[in-house]
Amino acid sequence: MHPNKYGHRLEWWDVPCGEVCYLCNQIQESHDHLLIGCSFAKSIWRWFRGKAGLDGIIDRIEYGSNQWNDVVNAMAGTVCNKGIWSIIRRLVFSAVIYHLWQERNARTFKNDSSTYEVIAKRVFEVVRLRLMGLHVRKSMQSHSAAKVWNFSFDDGGDSQLSV
Repeated sequence: MHPNKYGHRLEWWDVPCGEVCYLCNQIQESHDHLLIGCSFAKSIWRWFRGKAGLDGIIDRIEYGSNQWNDVVNAMAGTVCNKGIWSIIRRLVFSAVIYHLWQERNARTFKNDSSTYEVIAKRVFEVVRLRLMGLHVRKSMQSHSAAKVWNFSFDDGGDSQLSV
């Protein structure tokens, strides 16, 4: 079996697949490395410390296991409800994964790259725009999230978020 789990499929179509991660150019690429072990990925996760209710997950990525399954299990063990921080946590988690994969593909197939700051700000904006479309009950938690994520409430109790 090819050491890169998905690399052998790309080679079949004559697509370049290096033995080294396209994001950090340091270690052999794998799902575990790409999503949580890579220094580029860790920089993006770190950027969201204090912004997404993911600090425990980020600590696990930063200092704990570099196994993707451990991170997914830790994420699955967090409270999942309609609270604003629960929503933000899930949105950021999925958006970071999506944008890491997009960046990997841009570097692989288009020879185009962005800095981790650009990717993190892109994720932030995608999540912020999604939050603006939600109907959220005003609370201390939602006001706290509004400050961090730069949105405000319309007049009224249960209202749609707006800029």
